[in-house]
Amino acid sequence: MTKIIVTALLISLTFIFKIHAAEAAGIFSDNMILQRNMPVPVWGKGKAGENIVVSFQKQKLQTKVDSDGRWMVKLKPLEASFDPSVLKVNSQEFKNVLIGEVWLASGQSNMAGSKKFDNFSDNKLIIRASQITKKIEASELLENGWSTSGSCSEVAYHFGCEIAKQVNVPVGLIVRAVSGSPIQTWIPKEIIEPYRKKSGIAENWNDDAPMHNSGDHFPSHLEPVIPYAIRGSIWYQGERNSKTGTHWHYREMQPLMIDTWRVLWAKKANEDIREFPFITVQVPCAGGSKYLSSWDIIRDSMRRVAVEDPNAGLAVFYDNSRVLHPQNKHIASFRLAQWALKHVYGKEDAIPCPLLTQHDIKDKKIILHFDYAGKGLKIGGESKKLDFFEICGEDGKYHPAIAVIEKNTVILSSDQVSKPTHARYLFGRSDAAVSLYNSADLPASSFITDPEFTGK
Repeated sequence: MTKIIVTALLISLTFIFKIHAAEAAGIFSDNMILQRNMPVPVWGKGKAGENIVVSFQKQKLQTKVDSDGRWMVKLKPLEASFDPSVLKVNSQEFKNVLIGEVWLASGQSNMAGSKKFDNFSDNKLIIRASQITKKIEASELLENGWSTSGSCSEVAYHFGCEIAKQVNVPVGLIVRAVSGSPIQTWIPKEIIEPYRKKSGIAENWNDDAPMHNSGDHFPSHLEPVIPYAIRGSIWYQGERNSKTGTHWHYREMQPLMIDTWRVLWAKKANEDIREFPFITVQVPCAGGSKYLSSWDIIRDSMRRVAVEDPNAGLAVFYDNSRVLHPQNKHIASFRLAQWALKHVYGKEDAIPCPLLTQHDIKDKKIILHFDYAGKGLKIGGESKKLDFFEICGEDGKYHPAIAVIEKNTVILSSDQVSKPTHARYLFGRSDAAVSLYNSADLPASSFITDPEFTGK
């Protein structure tokens, strides 16, 4: 009887110890990749006052669990390495840890869509991914840890491969995406709710689907990984907002989301705000006549973010397929990578998609100025001329424009418009096709220069 009581007591004490024993956050696991060349936060939970010892390579850091049951230390910047190391947090050991570049990949179904990749280390490229899935029988989110093989977001995987190939470091991908999710679900509720009320948007965001309201996915998908050290973020989303009448607000909500993420990453790491790179896949879908103008507005909102934020980029995908779920997503990944390679990794030969940055009005003409023309703009695709450019005058009516390329500019004119005010390209036409490319055969973004466009 005494033996039974002692055994039961030991089991009980073990259970209590497991409850209170300090542990690193769920994002930390075997096979993870830590971000190089910047402080690396390591954090978790435990019993208030408990001693924490974190060891990695030659660094040994100590702290105590605070009164809220939380702790954090920061490793000093690390050099990229393909040699595996062990990260120790008290009794926990995380093995096969590499150091390289880490990117967050988020959005809705086109980012969430995954494929089976038998070996992430194919062709001597080291790609590892941290993803979460939903346990169907319990509707419970499961942390999958870091994988070296298996299913991975197709967009994120091919982006990671391009970075690994060009930069020659291991690449880690933190994939946090949910099919059908609108942008407001990825912003903390306390941030996006005041915006919704100020903007007069319905409480349900004109969307009756579950988990489509303010901040719905942020607590479960993003908050647990903040402030894991990342280089930047890639984003593929916008389709849902184009269907629910909130496309008009995208040009304000996307910058709000980006700024909020940057602030939270800095605040939780006790660091200065770092304007980390944020690169967007511009949604290609035309959506049929019912949603035509909303897709146009979403695309132009994304373009404006890339123009106004020096640390934001754009991957144009309109020429590949104007369907809800395009195939050949590696094309979008390559274009995301070109911006990162140029602006983040200093690869001078990398050329992103052409981007309208400003326009001038002179002598009855509108002169459009583009970044990323490479060796010059050109007619491309299946077109034999520059098409689907339009120009409008003081009456607000748009007319087809004669478009002429001069190096990095396109000059528009029309006999029907004597005093031009605005221009647009690939706008309001379900039959529109890309005709403007740069020397790297990458398509130019659609646009409208009128900031007060009302959908007419």
